[in-house]
Amino acid sequence: MVELRVGVIGSGVVGEATGKSFHNFGHHVVFNDIDEKKLSRLKKEGHFVLPDTVMVVRQSDIVFVCVNTPTNVNGEQDLSQIENVIDSLADGINLSDSHTTVVFRSTILPRTNRIMHEKLSERIEKDDWSYYFNPEFLTAKNALEDLLNPDRVVIGGLTDDFKILEELYSSFPIKEDNIIKTGLEEAEMIKYVANNFLATKISFFNEMGSISRKMSLDFRVIERAVALDKRIGEYGTRSGEAFGGMCFPKDTLAFNTKFPTKILGKTITVNKDVEFYGDSRDD
Repeated sequence: MVELRVGVIGSGVVGEATGKSFHNFGHHVVFNDIDEKKLSRLKKEGHFVLPDTVMVVRQSDIVFVCVNTPTNVNGEQDLSQIENVIDSLADGINLSDSHTTVVFRSTILPRTNRIMHEKLSERIEKDDWSYYFNPEFLTAKNALEDLLNPDRVVIGGLTDDFKILEELYSSFPIKEDNIIKTGLEEAEMIKYVANNFLATKISFFNEMGSISRKMSLDFRVIERAVALDKRIGEYGTRSGEAFGGMCFPKDTLAFNTKFPTKILGKTITVNKDVEFYGDSRDD
């Protein structure tokens, strides 16, 4: 395995787990964030940190962008944090003496990565760089464990050359067939289809649970029996808990605002009306 220099821009739940997972497999990782407290904590844990985003990009073989993409008051995806790193990415690449690979990991709507690539291309003054989208599939409670033991890795690109990311993931315990290499839009859609389905599954079981309770049925028994079906599984079958966490609420809303669907619209409505019997689940 070749040791790669990995820069992580945005060291929240996703960024921290991303950097630590690559560090665990022997790569040199440097964390970057506008929040000095996050960097201070990571530094105390023994990790390399650098507040200067341009320098992180300049010194990295691969740069992961893991900043947040919340929704605004209109339910639209807010790309301001993404936009804020574009110039730093371009400046760092222009100053670098070697090939730089930019990997967006932030969840962004289909066709957005192509726009980000175009904006970067307008600012970058050389050809020695590449661009990919590599969405994560993790839960907030087990973020690092989920990334260290992925059930699939999805990589979206503009060409069919995925060599550097294949090298990066070569040490991970994952079957070669479960490394999905595809186009940017397909990778974006894979992320949203997964999140939207899981959110819909949660809302479906909440509706079934509500009906069962009105009939004075023991829905916990029903849930368990249904979850034993290998086609369904346990996740999302426990009713009485809305989907919360950092992803499902914003991702379902942003997608449905951009691409309205009857099913997802109902999923969001049901989630707002859930009677709480416990803590909201993480996604």
